[in-house]
Amino acid sequence: MYVLLLSPKAGFYGGVEQHVFDVATGLNAAGHRCEVAYGEWTGRSNEVWRQNFVCHPLRSLGAPDGEDLDALISRLRPDVVYGHKVESILPSIERLPSWVRRLAMIHDHDLVCPRRHKYTAWTGRVCRRPMSAACALDGAWIQRGAGGLRFEAMAPKFERLDAARRMDQLVVASRFMGEELVTNGCDPDRIALLAPVPRRDLASEASGVAGGETIDVLFVGQLIRGKGVDLLLKALARTERPVQATIIGDGNARAGLEKLAVRLGIRHRVRFYGWVEPGRVGSFYGQARVVVMPGRWPEPFGLVGLEAMAHAKPVVAFDVGGVRDWLEDQETGLLVPEQEIGAMAGAIDRLLGSSALRRRFGRASRRIYHERFRFQPYLHRLVDLLRSTQEGRAAA
Repeated sequence: MYVLLLSPKAGFYGGVEQHVFDVATGLNAAGHRCEVAYGEWTGRSNEVWRQNFVCHPLRSLGAPDGEDLDALISRLRPDVVYGHKVESILPSIERLPSWVRRLAMIHDHDLVCPRRHKYTAWTGRVCRRPMSAACALDGAWIQRGAGGLRFEAMAPKFERLDAARRMDQLVVASRFMGEELVTNGCDPDRIALLAPVPRRDLASEASGVAGGETIDVLFVGQLIRGKGVDLLLKALARTERPVQATIIGDGNARAGLEKLAVRLGIRHRVRFYGWVEPGRVGSFYGQARVVVMPGRWPEPFGLVGLEAMAHAKPVVAFDVGGVRDWLEDQETGLLVPEQEIGAMAGAIDRLLGSSALRRRFGRASRRIYHERFRFQPYLHRLVDLLRSTQEGRAAA
């Protein structure tokens, strides 16, 4: 089977690019032919990508020296085209010749949310309504750019959504994401649930972690508003014990978060560590007692949760997005109602106050990780999906 993956970026940048790399490498290792069409190089580890598979620049994704999608498909003639975070060209993919099967993984909320992060401006709470002109009441059609505020054109967004509805298959990481697509008019029979399990062996990384200074609470992720680190800091200010927290990651909200920690009187208890290479993050999980996910936006899945589970660490998380697909409340961690800061503080205190509870949750986490979230079973399910869609197109 010849699969062409589409991705706006090639090279390691974020979770989407890591997933594309894992899928391409895994499919090739399994005896299939898999290549990548991309819009731009990220500048990180480009040679690793070039050594593992063929990469084609694609003009419609932003490569100035690339081919048009139609020309590339006609030249390569893949069996399946599988797009990742390519909402901008879904209409072009949907119009490809009938002999090629067309799939797209919807990694986030860009397709169905004008603001793209699926929580409201006024309350900061998760929005569960379908995309419509009424989103203007929340200011969602107003975008901020280099030239100031502007209205985003509605027609292209709805054209992309219409194209998504006509794709042969849409792939999502969680039940929440599937429900979001159904709410926006997509056929549930064309939606496949496949959690984006990483190819690298998280359990092996966990077993090799050396000891170090204990971390009470660990956060790993981008320092942007949607990740809710400000909510975590407010929760830490309300814990009964003087909790020490380590924040791994960087982003445009970091300076404001450091100032907030000062205003809350907890700056001495919070360590902003900055960005850490993926291969080194395991040591921080190994030292942590509790991992927290205080997201304001509804996580499409939450890979940090799998990393914590592989390291046998309990998680405290707000009950938003796809978190329930891997966090089992009172068994592998604690779910907290959305944005309830006092409840978040209480959950942290409860886990830090009981080593027996942490061990019980940790053992269950590692067991469930081994049972449900390993790459080879994931790859087998993906191959079955790609093959079935290919056969379905041939039969049609």
